Amino acid sequence: MKKILLISLLIVIANSLTAQKVGNYYTKNLNAYVGTWEYTDADCTFRIYLKKGLSYYNKTTNRLRWEMVYGGHYIERNGVVITDLEAATKLAAEDDSVMSITASNGKEEETLVNPNVLTLGFYDDLKEKGGTGLLTLTPGNPAQLRWQITKTDERVFLTVIGDPEPVFHEGWTVPEDVVLTKIFDTIGPPSPPLPPPGPGDGPLPDDDPFIILP
Repeated sequence: MKKILLISLLIVIANSLTAQKVGNYYTKNLNAYVGTWEYTDADCTFRIYLKKGLSYYNKTTNRLRWEMVYGGHYIERNGVVITDLEAATKLAAEDDSVMSITASNGKEEETLVNPNVLTLGFYDDLKEKGGTGLLTLTPGNPAQLRWQITKTDERVFLTVIGDPEPVFHEGWTVPEDVVLTKIFDTIGPPSPPLPPPGPGDGPLPDDDPFIILP
């Protein structure tokens, strides 16, 4: 199964290295990032769910920025599920605020696009802060993806006199630097195939006595 998945990933990458221009920016190889990726250790299970979408300067006027991948994440520690956005990712649109991940390699010049590295934006809802980093495909193994949060967004909080000071939460609920493995090309497990029709599942004939014709 892993061998088949790896071969299919190589085919996808070979067919998607031609730059695509959407809006003012070129992107490459975004299909290789789509799917479900997972990292596990003794205490933690971390997954990210990515699908393709569009980034807009202004969606009301349909002013496009670039193509991207976006989605949510799952984090479990010591058997306790902290965040699970699998179902939300399946239903979400690009501008849905529930999404915690956006990433792209969009550049104004085609020659500057790196097909194996995306700039990552991540928002940790429980820590109430965002960060930036990288998603990097492992050379020679497109079924592995390095996840890195390299910088915390610096925000200026405006408070009203008398209100409590905002709390800055240290750290993240997710790992900051790990290598994930692609486990599905879809968001979560693929849907099981429908069973073949049984003897009574076919279309009814026109002369069936139970059909009431108008």
